[in-house]
Amino acid sequence: MKKTKVCITGANGFVGTNLTKELVDRDYTVTCIVRKTSDISFIEDLPLKIMRVDYDSADSLQKALQDNDYLFHLAARVRAKSKEEFSAANYELTKRLLKVAEKVNVKKFIFLSSQAAVGPAKDIHLKTEKENCCPISLYGKSKLKAEKFLQDKAKIPYTIIRSVSVFGPYDTDFLTVFKMVKYGIKVKCGFKEKFISLIYVKDLVKLLILAAKNKKADGEIFFASDGQTYSRQYFLDEIASAMNKSTVNIPVPMPILYSTALWNEIKQNFADKPYILNLEKAKEIKERFWLCSNEKAQRILDFKPDYSLFLALKETYQWYKEEKWL
Repeated sequence: MKKTKVCITGANGFVGTNLTKELVDRDYTVTCIVRKTSDISFIEDLPLKIMRVDYDSADSLQKALQDNDYLFHLAARVRAKSKEEFSAANYELTKRLLKVAEKVNVKKFIFLSSQAAVGPAKDIHLKTEKENCCPISLYGKSKLKAEKFLQDKAKIPYTIIRSVSVFGPYDTDFLTVFKMVKYGIKVKCGFKEKFISLIYVKDLVKLLILAAKNKKADGEIFFASDGQTYSRQYFLDEIASAMNKSTVNIPVPMPILYSTALWNEIKQNFADKPYILNLEKAKEIKERFWLCSNEKAQRILDFKPDYSLFLALKETYQWYKEEKWL
């Protein structure tokens, strides 16, 4: 039987590494598309092809994409110093990849977007895919622009997956939270309780593969969430429980958070990379309801998360310890 051939942009990243390993385990023929300077240490020993490309070159991308069935486009820039940098990484690259994918007859384009493209909910109500998109950050706006280009211009089947906050092995963003909990600290931003949707990376990978294989997903958008609503306090408490740590809550007033973000915004003009906490990130942190529904993915793709929050956090913690990240 002929193996399914897939290529993955951003294959060396957090989600990309998890997706790559799962596809290899499922006996797919995998081509990992990475930048010429990318660290590939987590995937280089796997039975797959690694293509180092110039993302700005259509010819370079064509060599990597040709003779593949599916393209998983995961490469993105979550942090940048300007609107132009976000647009180049998240919109222009998507536009270029689609044109190349069409040229070499890729059968399906799976685009990993973000809840940021939609914006927060107004209250505890779970947003659905039918509701208006109101992104509040430059990152979210660049992702939405890429989504709309796919919807308007794609001549091949595509699926858009909007992921909520995702955590798990190989992630460095939530690692910061785990490190603080290790030292007995749970930081709360502001005094009003905030609510979030979450997904474990292995469940996100499961949904990405379901979307690729199922023709019912063609031309559709799905939120990637475990379907639950969590307060940020509960999430922090579950991390502490998974790590078996006693902790204290330390509230950080929003004015202090904004002052720190502003200072970082100034400093990042002279730094090589943008800071994790800058004004764009502060806009998202201040919102109280980052919530969405996964009902559509359940109904159309029969998606069911395999992990409870506690089990996922426990597994993440164990991985951090084994890799000596904690």
